[in-house]
Amino acid sequence: MGDGHLDASDVIARASQVLWDSQRADGSWDDRSDVGPSSTANVLVALDHAGLLDASDRAAGCRWLRAQQREDGSFAPYPFAPTGGASVTAQCAAALSLGADEDRAAARRAMGWLEGHGGIDGVLDEMAVGDVGAVFLALAGLLPAGRLPCPPLAWCLSDAVVDAIASRFHFGVVIGALQLSLIARRLRGEPLGWLDRRAARRAVDRMTLFQNADGSWNSNTVQTAMAIPALLGAGLGSDDPRVARATRWLASRRVEDEDGVWFDVFSSDVWSTAFAVRGLVLAGAAADDPRLTRGVEWLLDRQLQTPQPLPNNRRPGALRTGGWPFQTGNETMADCDDAGIVLSAFGVAADVGLPPRLHDRVQRSVTHARHWLRDMQNPDGGWAAFVWDVPGHRPPGTPFDPPPRLPPDDPWRALGAFLRPPAELGDPSTEDLTARVLHGLASFGATPDDPDVQGGLRFLRATQTDFGGWWGRWVCNYLPCTAYVLSALAELGLDPSEPWIAKAIAWVLGRQNDDGGFGEGVESYADLRRAGVGPSTPPCTGLVLSALVDVGLYDAPAARRAAAHLLERQSPDGTWPNDGYLATNIPPSGFYFYGGAVRQTPLEALARYRRALTLSSAEGSRAESAAV
Repeated sequence: MGDGHLDASDVIARASQVLWDSQRADGSWDDRSDVGPSSTANVLVALDHAGLLDASDRAAGCRWLRAQQREDGSFAPYPFAPTGGASVTAQCAAALSLGADEDRAAARRAMGWLEGHGGIDGVLDEMAVGDVGAVFLALAGLLPAGRLPCPPLAWCLSDAVVDAIASRFHFGVVIGALQLSLIARRLRGEPLGWLDRRAARRAVDRMTLFQNADGSWNSNTVQTAMAIPALLGAGLGSDDPRVARATRWLASRRVEDEDGVWFDVFSSDVWSTAFAVRGLVLAGAAADDPRLTRGVEWLLDRQLQTPQPLPNNRRPGALRTGGWPFQTGNETMADCDDAGIVLSAFGVAADVGLPPRLHDRVQRSVTHARHWLRDMQNPDGGWAAFVWDVPGHRPPGTPFDPPPRLPPDDPWRALGAFLRPPAELGDPSTEDLTARVLHGLASFGATPDDPDVQGGLRFLRATQTDFGGWWGRWVCNYLPCTAYVLSALAELGLDPSEPWIAKAIAWVLGRQNDDGGFGEGVESYADLRRAGVGPSTPPCTGLVLSALVDVGLYDAPAARRAAAHLLERQSPDGTWPNDGYLATNIPPSGFYFYGGAVRQTPLEALARYRRALTLSSAEGSRAESAAV
């Protein structure tokens, strides 16, 4: 690239300033995560059902939804989706039906589109894969309550039964079945008998095991919106503290803009702060910069000291504190992924020398987190996001494709799933997450000889595809996941010429676009021929460039072209376009826009690229001097 790394310095400086300017006063960063209009629709319907929706918010929320409606009457299931989605269109129609005349007219347009795309029967059918669109139709009165499945309730009285289910399924499946039963019974007007009243009280206990202190479930508006009508169905009033806290939390996610009022689905402050700290240090920020130390201290303060709910780690004697959540307040859902990223951020900061007052705190935090991660490692060697060893076996191939069908009112199918639980109904080990955990462990000296690292490497070798890449559970898809894996392997010091690693590198190199960038669309989840194929996006290009630098290919033509692509694509204000890059929520069809991706990954990639070129140049100069 010649003197191109000097140009990179200007780009890095502008991108760094963008991050500094967006840092919050407490030292953290946060970025919007946009799942589409379903979040707002769900909150409006749930609060209206509870009699807790302010009239002005109803009007402004419906106005915002109308602004999202497509010309054909549908709504997008996720940002940048090429076509409307049946369930999200049903959910938005439910919310719009609660409004004024023009809102109800928009609802009729949405229902008209839905009739030509599976209709209400199709939305009901989607409940077999965990979709809740039909529930919100029923809550809004657009679906007869008698058509909603109504699973039995009494089973939740037995701790043994609940424990058995929790050992084979994500506890969200338990909560979802209980919520559906309580909502369906309330909408049908069925009085609860003595046994069902006892079961309803136990159902509330099971549900609120995962209610955060701030009132939310998983710090997610969609899940919290489902919980409110279920709590009412159990006989709680709107003034009950559990309902009141949930309502207040939903109100905290309210945002007003020129289109009206919408409800932000979840925040990302732990994740965003860790990536921002890592990127800024690599870009040259001093470790004693007070802005940076505030970020590190903020992350230290977010390490969870509240024990995980037992269903998320049933391992005897396991440590259940020491992880991090994706966002502040989500203390019931410690996440291995965030622990890995926070450790890697701490490692990068420690490498440049943390102030003494932080050094010891970071070391204690890392020791605590490593213990927690060891106790969260699955028997297959990999790591899941939230739950240990559920299910105990992940079959070969890519989970979630196709998603398993489990009708909520079919006891025989439920029994079959219990005997042979699909991985998708648990929280299986996944490749990209395991790579990020390994990267975090390696940042503090873990080596391939360590037992937990050996397990993680065994898992990655077992899940490598025939063509050399890895499937992405939380990133879309093979290219970003493979980039994370290669960076982790490099951080562990593995030789990139090892055949299995070289195979992955060769596959990545073969996916570069003519413009020098890299990209991949959501289509690759359904069509393996689309793996690594798609228009270039700065976030994907950044991840791949970082991986190429990490494995020693910083001066290869592919890396130079990728860096040039990022340099050319930066806007004058220091930002990059998103170009349709999405994060994965639930594959193969659930995605979201994460605003931090375009501010973090291109910056980090160019910073790593510049550092590698600088070190190489310095080593070359020393070698020449020694020769003289």
